Amino acid sequence: MNKSIRNMIATAGAVGVLIATAIGLNVPTVYPNGLVVTVPGTVIRNADITNPNGVGLIIRAEGVVVDNVRVHDTKSHGILVQASNVTVQNSVIEGNVRGTCYPGCSGGWESGVKCQSYDGGAGLVRNVKFLNNVVRNNYGEGFGLRCADILVKGNTVYDNFSYNIYFNSWNVEIDSNFVYCTDDARFFRDGQPAAGIGGQEEGFNNWPKSAHDIVVKNNIVYGCKYGYRYGGAGGGPNPGLVRASIMNNTFYKTRGDEISIVYAPAQEGVIIQDNIAKRVKYDGRGAVSWNNVDVPLIGGYDPELFRPEFHYAGEMNYPFDFFEATRTVFTVGAVEWRSQSVPTVTTSTSTPTATATPTKTRTPAPVTAPPTRTPTITPTHATWTPSPTRTPTATWSATPTATSTPAVAPTLPFDCFFNPSDTLEICIRPVQ
Repeated sequence: MNKSIRNMIATAGAVGVLIATAIGLNVPTVYPNGLVVTVPGTVIRNADITNPNGVGLIIRAEGVVVDNVRVHDTKSHGILVQASNVTVQNSVIEGNVRGTCYPGCSGGWESGVKCQSYDGGAGLVRNVKFLNNVVRNNYGEGFGLRCADILVKGNTVYDNFSYNIYFNSWNVEIDSNFVYCTDDARFFRDGQPAAGIGGQEEGFNNWPKSAHDIVVKNNIVYGCKYGYRYGGAGGGPNPGLVRASIMNNTFYKTRGDEISIVYAPAQEGVIIQDNIAKRVKYDGRGAVSWNNVDVPLIGGYDPELFRPEFHYAGEMNYPFDFFEATRTVFTVGAVEWRSQSVPTVTTSTSTPTATATPTKTRTPAPVTAPPTRTPTITPTHATWTPSPTRTPTATWSATPTATSTPAVAPTLPFDCFFNPSDTLEICIRPVQ
């Protein structure tokens, strides 16, 4: 076939239509019965994945990258990660988990995005990153995370069941996510919308203590049951929140407490500081709360609406805010206040947790995570603004390469042939 062919060559008939697609065009690959990846280093881009009978995408190989993918309308998990060193980014995960909580829930449930250690022979799953995704309208948790060394950053997460971001994990950083709940009762549990961010101890085979070394920072949570919620002992060993920093978040107009931490005996090293939060509920044994303030905001489904009109003094815990903008002064909440001028700041009489000059080098949280979890990808937070009425679709903008071939190819809705000399992919698909 001639290289000058770049769009479509068709022969119409009862059997189908012959499509010749140049490499790089915006045509997603469709997997109607799910996809299982077992080859290390696989890159999955520009794909549309569903599975009415099970999980959408299962990852069982290390070093896999998922980029610009839509996973939707599955019976079970949308994405199930059972291997280490995995990145899921720039993707849309929506309308999944239709087997247990759709239209109502009868017990346990799966997640839109699940990271799962030990189950299925996975062993300890660690070093997993979820960056700049949209996770919405799943009939289970948006994120349900049971692994170690996790970075959840820059995601927009809303209207999922029970929790939007739920983790019983260790060495976790939840950073700069926009989490909200609307009045969509399909995703309510016991008449309440989902909690924003949090988790509790749970007992799993071979799973160690699951609530330690946690950083929750720069997040915006709006209109949910809780902002941050640690539910205490739920069957896990030696329960209690340990070495956790919940700092510089904006928790606004939640139905319950903006911050709620249930005490369990092992609790220690918990810092709750410089959040915008009206109600903070915790036990002081092994925990401190400092400078959490109730700030009037506009609220809504645009992150800019959570930028305070006036300066509220905090401490320089993190030099960058939700938008990756440099904080110009000591300030509370997730988003830098509106004025760019630097007012006179009255220094608190307490000993600051950290004093730093803003630079492009991130200052670690008061609880420093081990070096093994330092993220190798520095994402930029998405700049588009979601709303409860919009229904965005995935933008298929990635350029497929030889490395983007899925490790295990499921049955495709049409047959494809690749001609390397022409750099064309030729597909025959049924007439719609």
